[in-house]
Amino acid sequence: QTAYLLVELDEHFVPQQFDQVFYQIQVAGFTPILTHPERNPVCARRPELLSSWVVRGCLVQVTAQSYTGGFGQVAEHLAEVWLEHNLVHFFASDAHDDTHRPPRLSPCYDKLARSRGKAAADRLLVYNQQAVINGQPLPPAPEPREFNEVQPKRSWLSFLRR
Repeated sequence: QTAYLLVELDEHFVPQQFDQVFYQIQVAGFTPILTHPERNPVCARRPELLSSWVVRGCLVQVTAQSYTGGFGQVAEHLAEVWLEHNLVHFFASDAHDDTHRPPRLSPCYDKLARSRGKAAADRLLVYNQQAVINGQPLPPAPEPREFNEVQPKRSWLSFLRR
């Protein structure tokens, strides 16, 4: 038995009372895990919603194929931005079957290991999932960051623009 509860948003909107839903889940003794918010247009337009939910104890699961571009550039970009802000706690396959949407996690693991290091890839694709399955708290992770704290990446030619 585990004290975690998967919560899936409608694919088109976020109910007005969703903050209250998260609160009630937590009062009932569960930790909500929000699944694939990168595919929700409201979360895409209002990243402060996701940030506020995480600060209040909600965990976030992003679909691995979103991070590797399988659900388009917007979902891939959101996954990257949310990673930079430490708002992602898990990557999952969102597999439906062996053919239509098979469980492909290796490309996500490889991309994470290249961009953020093996420790981050292990945490987001192995250790955090093991903790949920075993009903344990997640291992320590970086604190969520405000959106104005992340500095834009600059190319090596950016000094020419000054």
